[in-house]
Amino acid sequence: GHNSFHEMIGFLTAHGYPAELVLRSYNKFGCNKFTFTRKEEIISSDPSKIILISGSLEFVIQQFTRLRSVKQRVLGAVDRHYHQRFRHGRPTGISDADAPGVSWFRIRHETVGGSSTFIAVFGALNCKTSLQPRTAPIRRSLQHVLIDYGTRPHYVADPQRGPSDCLDIKNLITPCQLDRIILIPTTFYKSQWGFRRLTSGELCSLFGFSVRLCVGELPLSVFTSSVPIQLLHAILLPCMLNSECCNGTVPVVTLNQSKGDTLKQHPQTLSSQQSWRPTLGRWLPHLWIDESFVTCQAVKRDDAGVPVSLWDQRIILLYPSCTVAHLATLRTWVLCWVVRPNVRRSFTKHLTQVYGHEWSSALLILRDRVGNEHRRGKYQSESQVQGQEPDNNRPTLLIETDVGADVISWYCDSSWWEWMRGSTLVYWRWGSYQSLAQ
Repeated sequence: GHNSFHEMIGFLTAHGYPAELVLRSYNKFGCNKFTFTRKEEIISSDPSKIILISGSLEFVIQQFTRLRSVKQRVLGAVDRHYHQRFRHGRPTGISDADAPGVSWFRIRHETVGGSSTFIAVFGALNCKTSLQPRTAPIRRSLQHVLIDYGTRPHYVADPQRGPSDCLDIKNLITPCQLDRIILIPTTFYKSQWGFRRLTSGELCSLFGFSVRLCVGELPLSVFTSSVPIQLLHAILLPCMLNSECCNGTVPVVTLNQSKGDTLKQHPQTLSSQQSWRPTLGRWLPHLWIDESFVTCQAVKRDDAGVPVSLWDQRIILLYPSCTVAHLATLRTWVLCWVVRPNVRRSFTKHLTQVYGHEWSSALLILRDRVGNEHRRGKYQSESQVQGQEPDNNRPTLLIETDVGADVISWYCDSSWWEWMRGSTLVYWRWGSYQSLAQ
């Protein structure tokens, strides 16, 4: 309903809506991914398309009434956590006269793999078949969204005597209490326990947002007025599967049980046994899933081997012409010509930012002087040689280059799947924790 991106941002700002997430999404996807049209053009467009409405319950009902005569399928999502009851298959206080022909249903975030108690309310108009949201068999808790383990929590001597309002990581968080204190395990203290609030990146993971959108801090209002992406995916996917523009069959690849490395292709009706990969434009059958590896309670030993066949099948099912030998060659090429050079370039960039563009010359001079001191049988600092005040940068440069050379050599001696000499930390990518990681 807006002619340009600036007009839409002006509308959001004027009405007090948080526009930070919209700005970041627009910058991430690019302007060519968005099309701005008038409301009349949306209604008169292709009837096979879906109109998605999001807002308060009153706003969604108002739009359903206005779009009652259109031919497109209309989905309405209430953007707030709905904690009231349903009466006669509808939200409390809503009658058939308020939104005639609209089918209402609720979905819990935890039933689609979420870690909150968020309950979303959806309404559907002009849907010929009943929409069955896709649920997930795996149940997750807060421990699955804790990704910022480098963030130092507050000290807790005894988890049984921590703050009274602490929430355990095995529980779910309430949408209206996203700033609640979480009791988490940590290695920062001997008690191995601490407490803190969820970071912006962890809230993005909780709501299914892209990690690229959480660079920096996002205001809490962005999350309190958003429907988790997992819930939108659970309801939009059945709509795409039942789309009139789809003939009901897609090419699906299955493994030949008699020959594990060969594949055959045949059409199969769209079902819940495959997942749509939007960035690739292909369907991925779930035949790659091995229940002995992919379960909610699967635990992998530190010395256990990598299930390479599992990852090979995920790619081969998408690209049947690809073989295991092709994947091995591709991984070796990427490791040698992309991963390892990137590590080396990032290290030299770090040295340039810290020590300036002449760091290589300073390093040669420092190594030469230290070698001369050792050859004379004694070691003197650079300040003693020149009779000047001590310069702490150059000894630090010598230490950093030695540690960085070890990191790069460990990378060069590793394979795609395994650290041959053990794992190591790329300390210059750890921000404020560089000295600790080093």
